[in-house]
Amino acid sequence: MAEAFRFLAQSSFGPTPSEVAAVRARGIAAYLEDQFTQPLSFYPDAQYTYFGLRATPDCNNKDPAGNNYPASAPQAICYRDNLTPARVQRQFFSNAVTQPDQLRQRVGALSQIVVVSTVERDLAVAYVLARYQNILAEAAFGNFEDLLRRVTLSPAMGNWLDMVNNDKPNASGSRVPNENYAREVLQLFSIGVSELKIDGTPLLDAQGNRIATYDQPDIREFARVFTGWTYPSADGSPPRGKNPAFYAAPMAPYPNGHDTNAKELLEDFRIPAGQSIQKDLDDAIHNIFMHPNVGPFIGKQLIKRLVTGNPSPAYVARVAGAFNDNGQGVRGDMKAVLSAILLDPEARQPDSDPNFGQLREPVLMVTALLRTWNATTDGVGLSDRTASLGQRVYSPPSVFNYYPAEYTIPGSSLAGAEFGIHNTASAVARSNLVYTLIYSGIAVNPTVPNAAGTRIDTALFQALSATPAAMVDEMNNLLLGGRLPAFARDVIVQSVAQVPATNRVERARMALYLMASSYYFQVQH
Repeated sequence: MAEAFRFLAQSSFGPTPSEVAAVRARGIAAYLEDQFTQPLSFYPDAQYTYFGLRATPDCNNKDPAGNNYPASAPQAICYRDNLTPARVQRQFFSNAVTQPDQLRQRVGALSQIVVVSTVERDLAVAYVLARYQNILAEAAFGNFEDLLRRVTLSPAMGNWLDMVNNDKPNASGSRVPNENYAREVLQLFSIGVSELKIDGTPLLDAQGNRIATYDQPDIREFARVFTGWTYPSADGSPPRGKNPAFYAAPMAPYPNGHDTNAKELLEDFRIPAGQSIQKDLDDAIHNIFMHPNVGPFIGKQLIKRLVTGNPSPAYVARVAGAFNDNGQGVRGDMKAVLSAILLDPEARQPDSDPNFGQLREPVLMVTALLRTWNATTDGVGLSDRTASLGQRVYSPPSVFNYYPAEYTIPGSSLAGAEFGIHNTASAVARSNLVYTLIYSGIAVNPTVPNAAGTRIDTALFQALSATPAAMVDEMNNLLLGGRLPAFARDVIVQSVAQVPATNRVERARMALYLMASSYYFQVQH
């Protein structure tokens, strides 16, 4: 059971009893293959559509005199569900807790690598945010080169990192292309700032210094590649100039905006003059994709998001090797990369290394708790709760994500990115959130379609509450895969025994609260 539980902790939003049974019955490799075939459960385009929201009278949360409508008014509901991220955020939690395509959703961790954020007001719109997240979901099991290309042409990314309406330089040199996307696609989305060995450790020069993967001239050259793209036309026609904001399709070229001169990119690769704008972009993406850093750089980040904050160089090398060649001569096959990550001996090793694993992000803490007990949830209010712990869904504060990727746990040499938003205050807030979810849940909001609120049912354990040891042992199996140490188990049993035996609900809730607020649950091993 422990092996199946651990695998699901790494590949889903939390193990459930039924999924643990399925993994044990079928085996990890077969279960993984089945996950690759699960239908997409993200944000259907038909449900997240563009219309003239800001100009539509029934989607304005103020009356003509400027007074706010009550939250239950149709105008305010329309505004909330279309002109804020709220609907997407609540569906994220609903999907994560209930939908079967768990691995695809979990690999949505790519959204913490190729970041856009609703801190940019124009992206804090339901259809805009949904369309970008769908790119990551659809490409999660495809080829990384295609993912890079689609992200590059996303109008949401174009807005976020200033590639949209990016003009070619003029003859006088007074106008130069914006370099923001060129810099971040290299630094954060693909190769990083230092040359790497295949095992993710830095290559050093003869003086023992790191070797830069790119320099400022490289950024200027890529910035010239990324010129001449605008928002797509709402009617699908080719742009006649720079279009107003529209996010329902990839960016499109606008006339005379692209620099068609020759460009020199990474590894002395040269784009000849006179190519089409699409050919220039495809060549540039391929040039990045073929850089030897991509496998170890992206592979290590995915290991750290799914499995452990401190993978060995050998583990990174094996995953990078799968990125470089899936066994059939294909580079960038994400299925091969994910299989290498999740089937690696280091991921599947027994729970013995105290430095292995990671602090559960606030979102993963919540979803794992809810999934274990087959909780009822419509996702409402959960993003607000995790925001108090430093992680509002789809709203990282910058392109660098919620926390520094290479954050080191204070007082140690261990990498632990999630600890970058964890402190004494958030430790207390985590316990308080666990308490809220177990004891009161989140009330039904009648303004939300199919409202259900969030509720954990402890009835299963109330029947065992007369024997606290048996109840705690069963909770240990379901919530922790049986890895609660004997001394901690005894403390919880003794605490529960202090509650009158007639109060079965309180006994069950106390046991679950003490276990879920402990770091045996808060840390994923």
